[in-house]
Amino acid sequence: MIIQMLSQHNIHFNEQQITATTHGKGPAIVLAVAGAGKTTVMCSRIAHLVLHEQVDPRRIRNVTFSKAAASDMQKRFLSLFHQLPNSEEVSFSTIHSMAYGIVRRMYQGRRLPFQLIEDKRSQVYKPRILRAIYRKVNNNYPGEDDMDELMQKISLVKNRMLEEEAIASLSTSVPGFFEIYRRYEGYKKANGWLDYDDLLTQAYHILQEEKNLRENLQRKYTHWQVDEFQDTSLVQWKMIRLMSEPENNLFCVGDDDQMIYGFRGSDPQLLLNFKAELPEAKVFFMEENHRCGPQVISISNDIVGRNSARYEKKAYTKRSEPCSLQTIAVDNLQEQVDRVLEEIVGLRKSGEETIGLLYRNNLSAIPYAEALSKKKIPFTLRDLKGNVMNHWITQDLLGMIEIAHQPDNLPLFEQHYYKMNGYISKEMITWLKANPPTRGESVLDHLLHSHLLKEVYQVKAVRELKENLVELIGKKGDRIISFMMEQLGYNLYLERKKGLSREMADQLLDIIAYLTKTLTSPAQLRSRIESLTDLPRKPGKKITLTTIHSSKGLEFDHVILVDVIGGLFPSAGSEKAFEQNQDGALMEEERRLFYVGLTRSRNDVSIYGPTHSYGKKSRESQFMSDVKRIKAHRMMGTVHEHTGKEPPVLTLGDAVTHSTFGPGQVTAVKEKSVEIRFGSQVKHIAKDFLRKVLKE
Repeated sequence: MIIQMLSQHNIHFNEQQITATTHGKGPAIVLAVAGAGKTTVMCSRIAHLVLHEQVDPRRIRNVTFSKAAASDMQKRFLSLFHQLPNSEEVSFSTIHSMAYGIVRRMYQGRRLPFQLIEDKRSQVYKPRILRAIYRKVNNNYPGEDDMDELMQKISLVKNRMLEEEAIASLSTSVPGFFEIYRRYEGYKKANGWLDYDDLLTQAYHILQEEKNLRENLQRKYTHWQVDEFQDTSLVQWKMIRLMSEPENNLFCVGDDDQMIYGFRGSDPQLLLNFKAELPEAKVFFMEENHRCGPQVISISNDIVGRNSARYEKKAYTKRSEPCSLQTIAVDNLQEQVDRVLEEIVGLRKSGEETIGLLYRNNLSAIPYAEALSKKKIPFTLRDLKGNVMNHWITQDLLGMIEIAHQPDNLPLFEQHYYKMNGYISKEMITWLKANPPTRGESVLDHLLHSHLLKEVYQVKAVRELKENLVELIGKKGDRIISFMMEQLGYNLYLERKKGLSREMADQLLDIIAYLTKTLTSPAQLRSRIESLTDLPRKPGKKITLTTIHSSKGLEFDHVILVDVIGGLFPSAGSEKAFEQNQDGALMEEERRLFYVGLTRSRNDVSIYGPTHSYGKKSRESQFMSDVKRIKAHRMMGTVHEHTGKEPPVLTLGDAVTHSTFGPGQVTAVKEKSVEIRFGSQVKHIAKDFLRKVLKE
């Protein structure tokens, strides 16, 4: 009967989908590749439970991790099976809304104060609280990067249920993180405040401690379905396990190859260890990709198959229509924007329905949103944060421009003097504050007239800084930023700054320089950046600009990936973790993210990588290299089929087995050789020799 209902909607299941759909009692994990039709399978299984297992629809609870996903699944279920009795009684919710219900009920029952601090309209708002604590702890204001990492790390602490010792030793660039966290927790506890992550931890403890409440929930919902299981964190999993006991009618659907939220606490080991924790669990595979073309599937399989923390599976498709996956090297950001716009215009003319312009970092959206707006091409812009203006580099540049226009502003000069050439010491600043310049006298003139500059080089440096600040006022276009970087010495300051990802800094500088091209004065830069808030958000549905993280669950006829360069994608942090500690976890997550980006496409994929970033040679992304090598290898295999002479395609982090040295891991891939670590030894093996010494 279910198959007949589906056929009315022109839906025809394969054998793997039917097997998963007809699972009845007990736990099960469904490993569904991208485009496998998991939502339809989950909806169909609900119908199977109602029709063939005689489960009351009110006893079925579906849990996912966003409101949109829960709403979409409910709409999908009702569109397919609205004729089932009591179909509207099936529950669809997020894990957080479920936790909120548990916490609210308990707090209100005990008459405890209870206030969520996640509403930006409220005076008591999580980011405001954290900014205030950060300022008290560090005696300065946090930048946008500090706030992003601070909130991410707090979320990770809660979701992974870390103990105090682990929190204190957590790797983070946020100064005073543990003290900020400790005070934040204290303020919340004293005032009855909770954030979204607290809902999860509190709900879990309530379920543990309140037997009656737990058993009531267990009786109310006897069958559980969990979507996007790869995004589950430890505390979420513990909650779900408690509520699904003792029957463990727990049907979880996910894809370990799409686990991309490790930074906020999701854990791939939960999915990988599912069978170990629930030995009676059935494991189902859904490997047919109904979305992507054969070349995209083939290459994305090869890319993600290099990860070690995954189930062995291979996506396939029955589609035979040709599709393409191309890598495009461009010289710089401007050429990348021009080529991408040219491609978009061409696709629109050829009648392609949807285009997804995807990127690793939010900053990448800005030049494309600008260019599309100027050409009056409608597009949707998802999740663009105001982090250009709030970024500390932007604030530094704007501050130096303001010093040029306000040379007598001592407080402003004190904020930025050490970021410019001038050999000005803290002692000089202390003297200036005790002996401020007269009204209208520039800070640098006052310093030149003082007794403090005792060396010739000091006098020369201060005079040059004064002259350069005057000269800055007359600069135009992209000369504004380059002048500040070189003549004012801001580039040297960035080189000295510890913990800075220079690739990320160069990306931002590239974008700011792009924005200055039409400026006739540095004073216009602030309003130019502020104008970004006026970019359209939802005027057109055919073109979508989004991060890859936010694209999960979406699909497009054509995908364009931009800024695929080393240090940006994969990130500098993941590369550093592997190179310094041989820790491949972050690199594997970056590889999964790339896989997600590729598999959003129904047809073609274009991957762009600028060879220069802010005027400097950029490193080719490992992922760009991988795609090129895989394509070249397969082309060679087509021409020299079954010759056995082609060397294996290896990439950073691959696990290999040597006929003499045993198991090893690739630590570097060079033009003609590969560096492999075997225990404490590192060997350099010529690529042409790999096939002879490595085992299949």
